[in-house]
Amino acid sequence: MSSNQLPTRSWVSRTIKGKDIYTHLYNEDQKLFMISCLGHCMTPSEVAESFLEKYGIQLKNRSSTLTYYRTHPKWQRMINEIRVKYLSDVNAVAGAHQRVRLDRAERVYDRAVKSKDLHYQLAATEQQRKEFDKSEYNQINILQQQYINMSDEEVSQRKRWLFEKLKLVKEVSNGTSPVPSKEGS
Repeated sequence: MSSNQLPTRSWVSRTIKGKDIYTHLYNEDQKLFMISCLGHCMTPSEVAESFLEKYGIQLKNRSSTLTYYRTHPKWQRMINEIRVKYLSDVNAVAGAHQRVRLDRAERVYDRAVKSKDLHYQLAATEQQRKEFDKSEYNQINILQQQYINMSDEEVSQRKRWLFEKLKLVKEVSNGTSPVPSKEGS
């Protein structure tokens, strides 16, 4: 070995499932990127692909490396915080809204009509029909979107109004309501 060559150092910070984890290879920004990807529920191959795209570096032993970050107390807490925030914000995803999905299906239908492609015309029409067949889900989603933007006071007022309405419906269905029915008139 000549005097100007430095000895190569094989530094392993951890070993998981027989795989060496070289955490020193990644700077803080790269580690935070991996943590963010894990918090966004990405698979190891998705993280590796995104990491390569962003930094131009292949992850070494990606599954083991990501397992290390997933299980290390310092990073685990951060991953969980990111995941909770990420999963709770469904409304940020355009496809979560019926109107967006219907508009997309309409654009597919319009393109299919222009190209005279009957298969895609039928597929787009079928997709739009399915949107309206999920009426129970749609009602819940609409309610969620309505209430998410209300203040605590507005939610309380709405709750009182719904309880009064529910009470009236129960009275009518039980026959104890002072509201005359068509049959009793």
